[in-house]
Amino acid sequence: MNSLTFLVECCLLSGANSFTFLGKYREFHTMYDNGDLEGASSLLLSLISSRLAPKTFWMTLLEDALPLLNLPKVVLNVQQTYAIMHCLDELQRDGTSNGKTLSDAEMEKAKLLRVALTKNLSRAIIEGGSIRVGS
Repeated sequence: MNSLTFLVECCLLSGANSFTFLGKYREFHTMYDNGDLEGASSLLLSLISSRLAPKTFWMTLLEDALPLLNLPKVVLNVQQTYAIMHCLDELQRDGTSNGKTLSDAEMEKAKLLRVALTKNLSRAIIEGGSIRVGS
C-alpha cells in the first residue's frame, strides 16, 4: 500500500480535520514540485505543527522535510528546525512509551533526519546571525 492510499484511509476514519490535512498535504507536494521551496517548507512545518496529521503519518511528513533540510540554501530557519526536532523527539518518545518501537527502517530514517536537522540548524544559526529566545 502506498503512502497516499494509507493516508486517504486514515482520513476516512478520522473525519473532517483529516481531509483538511489531505488537501494541504497535496498543496505541499504541488508547491514542492513547482519549485516553491520556501512556500513548501512553510506549509510542511504548518502541517507538522498543527498536529492535523494522524500520528501514523508523522514519519512520512518528517521524511518529506529531509530534502528541504539538505538544500544548499537554508529554507528552514532555527525555530522551524527546532519544531521538526520536537516532532521527531515526540514520535520516538511516544513510540517507546506506548510499548511500540520504531522499525529498523524508521530508526534509520530518524538517524538521517537527526543528522540533517543538526546540519540545517548550524547553517540556520550562522545565516541568521543569532538565536532569539522566547516565543
